[in-house]
Amino acid sequence: MNPHSYNITVRRANFDGEVFFEARVKELPDVAEYADTAEEAYALAIDTIEITAEIFAEKE
Repeated sequence: MNPHSYNITVRRANFDGEVFFEARVKELPDVAEYADTAEEAYALAIDTIEITAEIFAEKE
């Protein structure tokens, strides 16, 4: 399983005057990660994909 093969989009967002970056995973629509930089948001999304895969592997 390669988490980098997932479709991850990172966008700059502004919420109540606060700027942050949001990462979303197309294949996992419930996943949304937020960070101060685009790189951090992407890395958090990768971590979430890996953790999700581990959880599902343990259940099998």
